[in-house]
Amino acid sequence: MDELEEMIAFWDDFADDYDSIQEESATTLLDDLNTFVKKQPLFPVSSFLDLAGGTGKYIEVFLPLVERYTLVDFSPRMLDIARKKAPHSNVTFIEQTQASFLAQTRDCSFDVVFSAMNPALDTPKQLLELLRIAKKAVYLLRLVADEDVLFSPLEEKPFNLMHQYKKWLHGMPFQVVEFVYPLEETIEKSFFYEYFSEEIPYTTLEKIAATYFKTDSTFLNPRQVIFELLIIPVSQEEVAR
Repeated sequence: MDELEEMIAFWDDFADDYDSIQEESATTLLDDLNTFVKKQPLFPVSSFLDLAGGTGKYIEVFLPLVERYTLVDFSPRMLDIARKKAPHSNVTFIEQTQASFLAQTRDCSFDVVFSAMNPALDTPKQLLELLRIAKKAVYLLRLVADEDVLFSPLEEKPFNLMHQYKKWLHGMPFQVVEFVYPLEETIEKSFFYEYFSEEIPYTTLEKIAATYFKTDSTFLNPRQVIFELLIIPVSQEEVAR
């Protein structure tokens, strides 16, 4: 089994759990994104691409504003789940890798190209490819921060791909829309110890726990989740540079 086959097998195996996790979101991102998009003068559009669309989480956001919706993903199981969510004649599902799909797609094929949390969109060349196949705009959505009082200070911050996207545009105009969600969750003291048991010495955990848990076995942990929507209006002259 080569690397690509291993990746497809992983996402096929994870697809059902992944979809359940997506459905259990603690934020109102889908509703907020839909409200925002409805107000954009760009929409409605004729053709829309959801690249690396997975189990179709964002179909409900954009489909009411789109004549033809195309979702591309390389996981057959992900696509099976997505099809059940959108059994509509104007939604097309394509089982293909991102690289193969982009290589076979002509310039300006879709009014809007959208991709959310795409792990494979990680080079300047790929970003330019999305701009190349878009006629009007590229929309990129990513989680850019998920920080809390208790865990975040003890963990390494994840790499911020959204920051890279902005750099790779080399001065091309773009708009950034933030969706910010203040949350709280109750953390058990025992879970806190178990979570860091293999990474942080027990004596250090005791000192930290004394600050937050004090006389209680639980802590109401403040958390802030931030998503960014990067909107890049397309100028083929800029893309060709």
